[in-house]
This record gives sequence, structure tokens and C-alpha cells, in this order.
Amino acid sequence: MSTGYTWKFPFLEEGIIEKENDKINLYKCMFPPQLPHATLIIIGFVLPFGPGFPLGELQCRWAVQVLAGKCKLPPKEKMYQEIKKRYKINSKRYTPSEKMSARVDYISYCDDIASQFGAKPDLLKLFFTDIKLFNHIMFGPSLSYQYRLQGPHSWEGAREAIMTSKDRMLWPLTKRDSKALHQNIFKGLFQRTIKFLFF
Repeated sequence: MSTGYTWKFPFLEEGIIEKENDKINLYKCMFPPQLPHATLIIIGFVLPFGPGFPLGELQCRWAVQVLAGKCKLPPKEKMYQEIKKRYKINSKRYTPSEKMSARVDYISYCDDIASQFGAKPDLLKLFFTDIKLFNHIMFGPSLSYQYRLQGPHSWEGAREAIMTSKDRMLWPLTKRDSKALHQNIFKGLFQRTIKFLFF
């Protein structure tokens, strides 16, 4: 999907992937809606504003749930409505091209795909049960670990990975001592004040 490439599927029979004008009809950029069964799933066929690998992982997790019969796709009409809606929104944001139907916003797309199979974190529940984790998810960087907190194939270490992500990000920047960044007295005082007032 790099610049200059055209999207063709010579290995598939004609009509498996529908194209209308500049629009490629794939439900959630994955499922050809006209097929009677969800037996063909296109993975990684998105142009995200953000990293692509976490999207691909979420797509794979959802695809497995669909193929295993644990998740069902909506009726064909609803899938086409969603495709048209995404195309309409994207046509207001981007110049017309065949790639416009595969453009997605990273966080909203991840949340959308994760919610399809129960992996989207329940922020309201976290607010009442684990305020520190809620704080890291809401106000920290967007980490793909959050989609391993619950749902199929959840990971026990996901919470710890989220809570310690800042240390791992700062470690190479602070001569291998992530705590060195917190030694500035004014910065430390500001952080303690904010934590005291809000958390």
C-alpha cells in the first residue's frame, strides 16, 4: 500500500473484492460483505494514522473469533451501510483516491475492532475498580497492551506492562536510569501536587 501502487487482487476470482468507483467494499476494512459466509478475511488492508502492527493483531484476533463461530457479522445491508458511512466521512477529510476507503484513525479503529470481540477495556469499570490503571489508559500513551486486559487471549502481564511503560520509554533517554528524570525538584513537586489533587 505504499505510494504509487495500485490495489489489485489477481489471485482472487473477479467480483470477490467489490470496487465501486474509488471505493473498495470491505466491512471494517476486512470482510467482503457480499460473500455468504465470512470465509475470506483481508488482514492489514488499512492505512492508519498510527502504527499498523497493533491494528493487524486486533484484526487477527477478531478474525479468529469469527472463524471459530464465537462472533457473528451483522447482516449484509448493515455492513454496506458502515462501508458507505466510512467512505462519506473519509471523502470529507481526504482527496479522492481508491485508498480513501481504507484510511482509519488508529485509536478509534482499534477501539472499534476490539469492541467486536470483547477486548476493548471497560473504562467505567476501571474508573471504579482500578483508578491508577484508568489514569494510565486515559492520560498516558495509547498502548496496545490495553486490548489484552480482557476478552479472548487476555494477558496477565498487560496491566503491569501499561503501568511500567513510562519507565521503559525513558530508560534509553536517561542513561539507563529512568528515575533520573524525576530528580528535578520542581518537576517532582508538580507531579506530587497533581497526584494529590486528582488521584
